[in-house]
Amino acid sequence: MTPGDIANFIAAFSGSAAAIAAVVTIAVSARERSDERMAGYAARTLERAYTALVGNQSTDGKAVCDRLAWLTSARLIQQYKDTKSRIKSSVVLHECEGHEEHWRHQFFLALTHLENISPEYYSIGKGKGPIADVSAIIVHAFASWPDGKTDPLDVYKSADDAVRGLGVNLWWITLRRHLKLL
Repeated sequence: MTPGDIANFIAAFSGSAAAIAAVVTIAVSARERSDERMAGYAARTLERAYTALVGNQSTDGKAVCDRLAWLTSARLIQQYKDTKSRIKSSVVLHECEGHEEHWRHQFFLALTHLENISPEYYSIGKGKGPIADVSAIIVHAFASWPDGKTDPLDVYKSADDAVRGLGVNLWWITLRRHLKLL
């Protein structure tokens, strides 16, 4: 092999490597864009599920006693779960889970009034009959803290531990008094 042949081989190999790197970069970029779109869609789906459950004109944020509302909400929650399962990027998935925590709390608040009413709430249902049991289970399960999920507050073993780690600004005088920090 002559030096010219070696140079040509290196040039061809470098060109091929650059082409492969470009293809990989394009594929990774496309996957990231897809994941970002999926995360946005997932967040909107949870918002729509919540709106379906409480109604468009809700001022009190309580779940409505309507079969179709619960069916729609449950279907959208399932659609959210499917969408979330398709996200591969850990960064985008983390963002998606942040939206999920926000909406889980909103659902929880929308359902809290049901703890003090008759179980017949689910049997009565307005609009085409009673609330479907499966819909009720899906919605309530979403509103509950998932089994096995680590609570981020557990990094603090006690209030004293949180005070040492975070402090309490002098501005929050009532909290400081409560914690006896004065």
